[in-house]
Amino acid sequence: MFGPDRCVALFKLDGSAPVGALPPLKSLEGKFKMKIRQTTRSLVAVAALLAIALFSAACGKKASTPTEAFKTFYEASKAKDVATIKRLMAKDALSKMEERAKQANKSLDDFIVDQAQNGIPPSMPETRNEKIDGDNATIEFKGPGGDSDWRTIPFAKEDGEWKIKFR
Repeated sequence: MFGPDRCVALFKLDGSAPVGALPPLKSLEGKFKMKIRQTTRSLVAVAALLAIALFSAACGKKASTPTEAFKTFYEASKAKDVATIKRLMAKDALSKMEERAKQANKSLDDFIVDQAQNGIPPSMPETRNEKIDGDNATIEFKGPGGDSDWRTIPFAKEDGEWKIKFR
C-alpha cells in the first residue's frame, strides 16, 4: 500500500512539496499565533469596556426615586454587591447594621451579605404606592405571602440620593 512509488508521490526528491500539499508547519504556526494574539487583544478590550460600563452604572448613578433605590438594592443584594448595598443604606441603618455585625462577631461586609441573601426572592418584588414627603418616603412591596402580603419600607434622602432606612 505504501511502497516506494507512493513515497515519491508524497515527497519529491528535490525537497519541494507536491501540488496540493499542506503548507509547511512553520507558516501555519506563525499564522495561528498571530490569530491567537488578535483574539486575545479583542477579548481584553471587550472585557475592559464591560468593566468600565458596569462600574460606571453601579457607582455613578444615584437613585433618583425610592422605587429606583429599592430596585437597585434588590439587584445588588442578588449580586452580593456590598459596596452598592452600603451606598443605598441610610446612615442610621448602616450604623445599626454595624452594631448587629459586632454582636454576631462578623465583619460588616460579611454580615451585610448574609442579611442580603436571607429570604431574597428569586425575582424583583412588585412595588406600589410610592409616597414622598420632603426627604422621607415609603413604598410598598409585595412580600412572599402573595396578594395580601404588602410590606412598607421607609426611605430617607441623604446626599441627594434615596436610601433605605430599615426599621
